Amino acid sequence: MKLLDQAILDFAFMFRETDTLVAIATDNMDTFTRWTVAALELAPAFDAIINSADIGYLKTDVGRDGSLPFFANYLAEHDLQPSDCVLIDDGERLGPLARSAGFGYRLVTPHRTVIDHLQVRVGQSHPLESIRQFKNRVAIFEGGVEFK
Repeated sequence: MKLLDQAILDFAFMFRETDTLVAIATDNMDTFTRWTVAALELAPAFDAIINSADIGYLKTDVGRDGSLPFFANYLAEHDLQPSDCVLIDDGERLGPLARSAGFGYRLVTPHRTVIDHLQVRVGQSHPLESIRQFKNRVAIFEGGVEFK
């Protein structure tokens, strides 16, 4: 088992070097938290790993106030607002819900990967240039944590 793209970890470490929080948000089973995180050595690269199996909400669950309860504890723990965050995810259904709740959202597709979203597309490809775009924002992504 390995990440679809090891560059995900490189970007996560670079984010952390700039004091930008970076987390994985996943609708997954308890096996992800129990075994996959350790097997892929994910914990050192991320400030948090938010798994639906651990918190009891899916990313697409919507609260009465239009918020996304999946992210509530993480936001409260870090004194963040949804507008402080960019979600990079492969869930088409999550996009409109995330935007409505105030999050930035970037959709991952087979033709537009997490790495593509993190890289500057106007002539610059140095990862630190990409990270500067996220400065003071939290990047939360799941679409790149796929396995070969």
